[in-house]
Amino acid sequence: MNNLVSSVAAPVVNDTASRALDTSAKSDATQLGEELALFYVDKSGPPPPITMEGENYVIAIPGETPITIGASSGVTLGGVAGTGTTSWCVWVTAEQGELKDFQYSAEAGLIAGRC
Repeated sequence: MNNLVSSVAAPVVNDTASRALDTSAKSDATQLGEELALFYVDKSGPPPPITMEGENYVIAIPGETPITIGASSGVTLGGVAGTGTTSWCVWVTAEQGELKDFQYSAEAGLIAGRC
């Protein structure tokens, strides 16, 4: 009986954990996207470089102090792309997530997928 309970419970726990990672990835993508939206309030041109340094995302805005945002556990930067004010996108990946990739863009806001 215990083996049956274990075999049924394991997929539920894994499914819950993968959905939780997706939620973390959505949060990270939203935070990064909101910072890019603020960047474009008074700037133009391509999006600033975003990198991972340890457990942090770092947005390097020329001439300013870099913006550091804590990355969620299990979530990494996918990349940033774009050409300007209305055409930019950033995405993150949660390898163990159910959907894995989430992007935030000027055009669509938060959606699943990569830029």
